[in-house]
Amino acid sequence: MKIFPSFILIMLLAALHPENRIIAQSVIITDTSLFKQAEDARLELFNGGVDDRRTNTLVSPLVKDGKCFFNVPHLADTIYFVVRGVKQAFPNALFLIFPKDTVEVLADQQSTRFLGSNSSVYECIYKIAKLGQTYLNEQRYPQRSLDDKRAALEYLSVCKQLYNDQQKIITAYSGKIPPRIYKHIIDQQLLSLQADACWMLNRKIIDQQTAAAYVRDSLPEPTFYDTGIKSISYPRYIFEMQSVKRTKIEGNPKLTFNEKYDFVYNNFKGEKRKQLMAYILTGPGRSVTLNVKQAAFYKANTDPVFRPVYEALTKVRITGTLARNFSLTGVDGKVYSLDSFKDKVIVIDFWFTGCGACVHMTPVLARAAKKLEGKQVVFLSVCVDESSDKWKKSLKGYLYSFDGAVKLYTQGEGMAHPIIKDYNVVGYPTIVVLSKERSVLPLKNDPRADQGQNLMDSINAYLDGELI
Repeated sequence: MKIFPSFILIMLLAALHPENRIIAQSVIITDTSLFKQAEDARLELFNGGVDDRRTNTLVSPLVKDGKCFFNVPHLADTIYFVVRGVKQAFPNALFLIFPKDTVEVLADQQSTRFLGSNSSVYECIYKIAKLGQTYLNEQRYPQRSLDDKRAALEYLSVCKQLYNDQQKIITAYSGKIPPRIYKHIIDQQLLSLQADACWMLNRKIIDQQTAAAYVRDSLPEPTFYDTGIKSISYPRYIFEMQSVKRTKIEGNPKLTFNEKYDFVYNNFKGEKRKQLMAYILTGPGRSVTLNVKQAAFYKANTDPVFRPVYEALTKVRITGTLARNFSLTGVDGKVYSLDSFKDKVIVIDFWFTGCGACVHMTPVLARAAKKLEGKQVVFLSVCVDESSDKWKKSLKGYLYSFDGAVKLYTQGEGMAHPIIKDYNVVGYPTIVVLSKERSVLPLKNDPRADQGQNLMDSINAYLDGELI
């Protein structure tokens, strides 16, 4: 009887790294029927323990004779990966790639089986993800905003039940999975749920007593790095917990980029420090620029895993870096470049239609523009929509831009336009501030965090000659 599709993951031992770390090359073969469209199939590797499009490795397949062949770059560590573009029946699971591993996944419409030396690990992860997908499909989660306390409590209740059900799955694999991997899987699930509760507590949706009833009052230090695996959940857990502690002391859960940097630098070492340092450059930190001390830390790191991650995350994010020129079409039909704004400080806002966070950025930038009125400052509103009509329609509503901003468009290329890569734009909104000399000016936090005050302070300091 033919079983389809056959999803074969072959880990080939290739060589030894100069630092005596095992480098394994991976080849993944699967029938095209596993995917919605074979040409859209991707393998996404999470490098350095962070999930960020700038650092994740996307591997496209060679499609031939009804098969997808993924040639995965050499691996130095066990890392997470997901298969993108699969049909809905196959869950969006975070699998682990092990050096020297061989696993085969056989799936049909009724079942999925795993073969190989670590088949129990893959099977356990698959069942955990499948159960989560079932909960989602059955709409067990509240269909209301989690800003509502009752909805938040319902959400936590469902998460707790899911966690308990997932623990039953994990427990069934005790003795079948290597102890270090078993412990890692348990911690991965636990920390994800604990981070959710802390997030609600920090937003004051629930109170301390409710949060304590959901998670333990005293949380053990995770042991991920004893396993050699960098958990995707670990950084979020650490910062949410730190925000909880800060709230108890100061009543304010928000941590600025500099506060996060100092907290990590002073309290962590080794692999933990490296992963957390990478994490703070993702999310809201993508608009932040680094000072001399911070830039020196990132530049000095020579770790073969983290160096490319740091380089990707800090591109055009170090104060003083010269920005590349661009060519963008304005709503007036003219073509604009950096040369169009000589002798002006330039504030660039990248956005797209439908971005809720971008809508929240607009009044902040409008306020800053009004405060800086009469000074040599220009605000550029850069939309990455692929449709010109969609862009122009959004401009009419004034949700994404404001009067006085120069409204630009990526000429139908969307996020594939060169400016997106050149200016290190991975999420939206992203803000970049340039001096008259086209060098990056300091920006210590996301402008939304302080109503644009740091943005204005940085520009005024430069215009007053206080910044070199």
